Amino acid sequence: IRCSMHSLKVKICAGTLSGKISKSMYSFRQFQFLAYLILLSDLWNNIPEKFAIHFNLEGLPDNYSNKVVSALGIPLTVMLLTVLVLTVIS
Repeated sequence: IRCSMHSLKVKICAGTLSGKISKSMYSFRQFQFLAYLILLSDLWNNIPEKFAIHFNLEGLPDNYSNKVVSALGIPLTVMLLTVLVLTVIS
């Protein structure tokens, strides 16, 4: 396996990242999600119960979601997938 050092001081081997960058990205995602939850808790009462998540070719909404799924479920899924990817590459 051929490895090289780059300007970020990250060792890159066979297309994977290892070392400090994955840990710092993981910490940043945790901070980002915590900040999102704090902001969401402050704005929760201003979010409509139902809002459009998909639009047809005419620009009219054709699919709706409730605020729990859209405001919590989707970001939580993205964070968990990010953690999974960072765990696999480190």
